[in-house]
Amino acid sequence: MRFQVMRLVIGLFMCCGMTAAVIGLATEARGQAKPNAPQLPPGTVTNPEMHDRETNITLMERGNEEAKKRDAAHKQMNEDFQRIQTLGMDLANVVLAGNPPDYKKVSETASDIKVRATRLKNSLVLPPSGKDEKRRKEEDADKTELASMLSALSDSIKSFAGNPIFQQRAQQPADARDVAKARIDLDRVIRLSSRIIKAADQQSKSPVKSN
Repeated sequence: MRFQVMRLVIGLFMCCGMTAAVIGLATEARGQAKPNAPQLPPGTVTNPEMHDRETNITLMERGNEEAKKRDAAHKQMNEDFQRIQTLGMDLANVVLAGNPPDYKKVSETASDIKVRATRLKNSLVLPPSGKDEKRRKEEDADKTELASMLSALSDSIKSFAGNPIFQQRAQQPADARDVAKARIDLDRVIRLSSRIIKAADQQSKSPVKSN
């Protein structure tokens, strides 16, 4: 639309220019080397100027597109951050209820958490967690019951969401230990959600025991 408007304006200038050029040619001396050469009136946009204007417009449009992408990414991060907390509470309530859970729903909820946690990990670009992550993996390996994994997942989500790096202002430098802790918690959320998906799927396929 902007290019069409620019061409229309340039066309109007060109039409006015042609009229002025004809009048000017009638009064010029006949002895000129090129009596029929068109004369551009003042204010007429030349090709280089037109190219520069179109380039500037293109750059502005690209900048707007990049700004929209950044806004969409920030919106998605905020949504994922809030959503994994809600889903974590849902799974914690499954444990508190004490009744046989809906394994299919548990698997779907854990899958949603895993997708959102993975997306957060990629967006935040947190550094590797190192030795503490190895220790966490060893601790989680001992958790084989679904209830214990659900509780651990809920605790990890709470720990991640309550990290000081998400509470402080953007201008304040983040503490390296807090950043490392956020990576450990997020990795644990992803790891536990994967194990919960597998365990819930297995339980849903197991035959129901009759009394």
